[in-house]
This record gives sequence, C-alpha cells and structure tokens, in this order.
Amino acid sequence: MTRTPGDVVRAFVAAMSALDADGAMQLAAEDIVFENVPIPLPAGSVQGRDIVHLQTAGWMQATVRAAWTIHRQIEQGEVVMHERTDEMWFPEGLFPGGDHIALPVMAVWEVRDGSIRLWRDYYDLGMFSASLGVDMAEFGRILGGG
Repeated sequence: MTRTPGDVVRAFVAAMSALDADGAMQLAAEDIVFENVPIPLPAGSVQGRDIVHLQTAGWMQATVRAAWTIHRQIEQGEVVMHERTDEMWFPEGLFPGGDHIALPVMAVWEVRDGSIRLWRDYYDLGMFSASLGVDMAEFGRILGGG
C-alpha cells in the first residue's frame, strides 16, 4: 500500500517523538534539505541525510523523553504543512532554566516518491531562553559537550 505524503510526515514525526533518528531517516531522501528557519544562514540550513541524521541524533542523545504532537495537518500534492508542538525533556540540571521545553512549530514538507525532500521548521527561538534558560548557541554548546 502506498503512503500519502501526509502519512510519510506523520511516520517521520512519530519516529522523532520516539527518539528514533534511524527510523526517521529511513523516510528521508538522500539529499533532504532541513531548514531551521529561525537560525541564520548558513547554519540554519543543511542538506543530506547523513548531516540531518547527525543533527537529530545529537539532541536525541541528551533527551530523556520527547513528544511531538501534530495538531492540524494539510496536504496538497507533494506539499504537507502542519502545526505541532515539540516537547522535549532533558536530564535535571543540564540547563539552568529547566529541563522541559514545549515548542510550538509550523512546518512545511515536500515529499516525493515516499521520501521527504524538504523539512522546514518555523518557531520562536526565544522559547529556548524562556524554557531552558539558554539561547540556541548555548543549547548547541551544552548538547555538543564543548
């Protein structure tokens, strides 16, 4: 049975929620583009399944639990858009402001032949500071260990 682009995106989000970077990347095209819109270019955009896998697996290693919840999703041809909330829990004391973030996200996806070619997230970068007590650079430094 062929999955619709919306089905592929829902399966990807379910894998991310389960902290399964390998499972999520099975749904990604080799040349996937991930655009993290609030982060300035060039850092805000990466291309290639291996690089996207490294980024997602990196934050997952420090995450105790995650719950990515899709609230509304629409699909037109190869384009999928949705609103979701990405919740992540981290070990107590890892971040100075708390161990939980609930990040409202708007996302745009392009899915062709059952593979995600584009994943673009829009969110408020200030939520990291408000929830965890760090900016995005410090978030990355803490998770990167240096």
